[in-house]
Amino acid sequence: QYDERINIVNSACLRFFAPSDLSSISGMHYEHICACPAWRKEHPHYDCIFVNVNPDLDRMRGMSVA
Repeated sequence: QYDERINIVNSACLRFFAPSDLSSISGMHYEHICACPAWRKEHPHYDCIFVNVNPDLDRMRGMSVA
């Protein structure tokens, strides 16, 4: 059970470094993650992300879908 306050936002911007993906300048990436019930006042738009909840497990076993 989680008794703390949870903040919900519909959009987030993130910058991260992915050294294995050199398709951008030096592996730096910039993305928007959206969870909007009415994208541009029309259809819903929900991105899917993976959260590393247990780095001790191999590959996808330590990740959750958010």
